Amino acid sequence: MKEVCGTCKYNRRQYDGHCNAEFCCDNEESEYYSVPTEYSDTCDEWEEKE
Repeated sequence: MKEVCGTCKYNRRQYDGHCNAEFCCDNEESEYYSVPTEYSDTCDEWEEKE
């Protein structure tokens, strides 16, 4: 599986009003927390969806 935002368990649709994009990073321990994401974006904190 490719380690991209589109397959990461932290990639979420807009939630809690802290992200103004369709998808954002929901990893509170990441420097990318609440950053808008594209399917093919990557980072070092990728985790497979369960």
